[in-house]
Amino acid sequence: METNESILTRSIVGLDERKVLGKMSSLRVDYDTQAVSHYIVMNASTNNAIALPFENAIAVGDAFITVQSYGSFVDANSPASKELVSDSNKLVGVEVYSRTGNTLGTVTTFDFDPVFGAIKSITLDNGSEFKSDAFLFFTPDFVFVDDGSKSAADLRQAEDNTSDAPAAAPASTPATQPAPAAQPAAPAANADGLSNEDALLVDFLIGKTLNDDVANADDTFALPKGTEITREIALDAKKHDALLLLTMSVD
Repeated sequence: METNESILTRSIVGLDERKVLGKMSSLRVDYDTQAVSHYIVMNASTNNAIALPFENAIAVGDAFITVQSYGSFVDANSPASKELVSDSNKLVGVEVYSRTGNTLGTVTTFDFDPVFGAIKSITLDNGSEFKSDAFLFFTPDFVFVDDGSKSAADLRQAEDNTSDAPAAAPASTPATQPAPAAQPAAPAANADGLSNEDALLVDFLIGKTLNDDVANADDTFALPKGTEITREIALDAKKHDALLLLTMSVD
């Protein structure tokens, strides 16, 4: 990247002439394309200003700008050359305004691409800098940029958007959750610590006579055939998980 000031350190060398043809003096800008259009060079032989079209430069090096020959310059006697070497179209010194019409300052320097010529940024006398994506347009009289300020149109649009926004929906009342289903009550225990179901089996067995021998799996509870079941026997059978065996062994 070069600036309108850094480029002034270069001299122009003609490859055919094998010598310095002049020294950089200033730049000219095409306001429509927002790019450098010409280098203005002080002729090394006559000390007169001559114009070099940007596209006729072979390259911009760190020491020299090279051209093929003196023929790369605009004819010094042509009206076009005289117009170019005048003080117009320098960009430096042009007033800069925002898109809302406010004065922002005056261009003091600018950066440009030495390969394609495009102006990449401008710096104002108050230190403000604007990149190329903020450029709106250039003219010899003024430059307009987008500095991010809200315009009257922007403010009206924002107001319209606010008034058109749908009203917030009322907060919905949480749906009433159904009460959990009642859980079945646990079987009540009687005085012997039996559930209602076991108590009914005990009452059923009392007074019954075994029609088979009964023994549980580990022989911790055993009764011979013909035993009459008492309450004590039934409760003992319950302790050994043998109530069902007794039930299946009586009529």
